[in-house]
Amino acid sequence: MKKTIFGKNKNVTRRLVLKGIGGAALGMPLLESLTPKVSAASNGSPKFAIVIATGNGVQQEGPRFSEGGGASQTEPESFWLRGGSKALTPQNMREDDDRSLSVLQNYASDINIIDGMNYKVGYNGACIHASNSCQLLTGSKVTRNGNDNRATYMSIDQRIADELNPTGIGPLTAIAGPSDGSLTSFTANGQTRTMQSNPLRNFEKVIGGDGSAGDLDALTRRNKYVNDLLREQLDTLQNDPWLSTQDRQKIEAHRDLIQDIEVQACQLESEDLKSRLDTHNSNGWHQRHDRQMQTAELHIDVMALAAACGYSYASVLQVGHWIDVGKYDLGGGTTVNNYHLVSHRVEGDNPLEVHRKMDRYMLEKTYIRLLDKLKERDLLNQGVAIWANQQANGNHLFNRVPIVLGGNAGGYLKTGQYIKKETFNTKILNTVLTATGVRKANGDPVNDFGNQDASVKTGLFNDIIA
Repeated sequence: MKKTIFGKNKNVTRRLVLKGIGGAALGMPLLESLTPKVSAASNGSPKFAIVIATGNGVQQEGPRFSEGGGASQTEPESFWLRGGSKALTPQNMREDDDRSLSVLQNYASDINIIDGMNYKVGYNGACIHASNSCQLLTGSKVTRNGNDNRATYMSIDQRIADELNPTGIGPLTAIAGPSDGSLTSFTANGQTRTMQSNPLRNFEKVIGGDGSAGDLDALTRRNKYVNDLLREQLDTLQNDPWLSTQDRQKIEAHRDLIQDIEVQACQLESEDLKSRLDTHNSNGWHQRHDRQMQTAELHIDVMALAAACGYSYASVLQVGHWIDVGKYDLGGGTTVNNYHLVSHRVEGDNPLEVHRKMDRYMLEKTYIRLLDKLKERDLLNQGVAIWANQQANGNHLFNRVPIVLGGNAGGYLKTGQYIKKETFNTKILNTVLTATGVRKANGDPVNDFGNQDASVKTGLFNDIIA
């Protein structure tokens, strides 16, 4: 007997599409009851990659930035875990509760922390923030453009989208904060990709729109579509006799997440005129420095939704400008008015301690939020979720750049490890691409991403391959 949905025979795939008004579509999560379990390692089934990129480095041991051009002293360690390579457990991460990475203890078995990722290109007289940013996801040679730097190769989100996404669907990219200065995602020829600052625009793409600005009537129609018109179909699906209890819970979580996004977005819209959402100036709520984290959280929710429905297998969120001048409320009376100046130790009475708090705050508000959303939907191991910084610390170092990978991409990756080992980021990029299902033209794993010399770009990071 064939399994049926809404009385019609269906071949249920990663993207289960429910049709609504005007042919708009809302994707649903992978339902194990209705489709066989697959893995990238066994049959090339695509897996998603979601990247959260933050800036200004972390508070780790190393030279302190000096406005005079030299390193006057060495700062203590407060970011990395103690000891060498080891298996991660909640207990041994709790033992390092004075280190920022300990906030990930609830995901100890689901993550890989790589202590030793390096970039190839160092300071060349231009802006090292830009140089580091444009290397993070590209494995790219860097060219100097006046007082700035630019990539000369695509980023991994472009490669994933080119090979795994439906025709015409590019990577889902976003920035929390001003829309200028986005130096994380790059097109095939190394051109900076425009990143969406308004989470509503990306949300509209994911649910079947074109991401263009709409009037208030269109917004009302979309809200009715999401919250009302799909209810009957969702209820019908939840009552399908083929669904397990777990799958019914997935559908409920899916519905709740959509509703949460709608509620938050509409609350924010009510504070400003709708037209301001479509502008690129500081008056729009999604571009205000004091709302960068609030905006980032909404972007993360949308990206979790995109992964659930298979809209795009590649998503990148850049939090703040690449020399982040955002304002953040860390709680307990601590407020950051300029993250960049904190990283340079020139703002506040104790900028070193504030930066330490910022590291934990960023991990908790962005990466843990993403891991939570994916885990709620039973999607954490259907892809790889990455948190990384553009550089090592406020002194602009490009060695020991922080990166954490969550999820096993359908079993391709092994997790639960703290790996203290030097490697170029290109090898990690090769491994992530291969984990998602991207392959070379001959079907081999990707081991040559980027346009740097072979000694840098060739190979996989075998320490995290199952």
